[in-house]
Amino acid sequence: MRSSAKQSLDLSRIIRISRFPHFWVWSSGFFLLGGILANKGASFGELPYLLLFLWFTVPANIFLNGLNDIFDYETDRRNPRKQALEPTIALEERRSVSAVAAVSLLPAFLLFPFISNLTALLVVVWILVVGAYNIPPFRFKQYPVTDILFGGVGHYMLISMIGYAAAINKMPGAYLIFLGILFMAGGHCLGAALDMSYDAAAGIQNSIVRLGSEQKGLALSLTFYIFFLLLLVFGGFYFIALLGSIFPVFILWNMHEGHLEERGVEIFQWMIYITYIFGFIVGLILSLGI
Repeated sequence: MRSSAKQSLDLSRIIRISRFPHFWVWSSGFFLLGGILANKGASFGELPYLLLFLWFTVPANIFLNGLNDIFDYETDRRNPRKQALEPTIALEERRSVSAVAAVSLLPAFLLFPFISNLTALLVVVWILVVGAYNIPPFRFKQYPVTDILFGGVGHYMLISMIGYAAAINKMPGAYLIFLGILFMAGGHCLGAALDMSYDAAAGIQNSIVRLGSEQKGLALSLTFYIFFLLLLVFGGFYFIALLGSIFPVFILWNMHEGHLEERGVEIFQWMIYITYIFGFIVGLILSLGI
């Protein structure tokens, strides 16, 4: 349902802007995955780690999605997925949403004395990446390549890196970073393919709009996922690669079915559930050392 200018920015409205529950699960899940990859959860009971986890679950999503809603008004108001699954703020709400988004950063800054310098630096980088993705004059979501790097990759790959650094005060290795880049690039391109016509109508010239069709956007997503699976196999993660094959199968099925614009909400919902299940199983496997 479209947002009204008369709606007050109360707690329930702020929670909806933060994209509860889906984005809460995604951001917290990627943070925990980083910690699991680092040391199988040895830091999970430490208070600074838990507080940073909670910040990425709620306040970080208020910041991330608040900025998105402020600067994506033109494309969001046209997009059925945004109307069905996500809020669309009114123009008159921009100032209050901006204030809430800014205040949501405060808890992270208050944690800086209690976390490592590397972790604090990565949090600052994440904040800058989210800002540069959304806010003019940078607004990297409008341009090819940078929309992917500063979008899905920059948003969620960095969160996993922060979870990793918060656990052992080290950066993950190149292998894990490349895995994360490929996985998040695949997911970003799938979502962008579903939004292509609405982004184009708003004047956004991102990677998928430049490709010229939703089918080509899904083909790019498929390519990223295939390389993700190949890299898993190369690293000996055969069972995880087998589980991950659901992503290219899902994309190929939807390429075959077509009518992507009409089925966009349905496809995105299924993608959410598939990602939930895959992430939960992978986290369990890594935690148990299977």
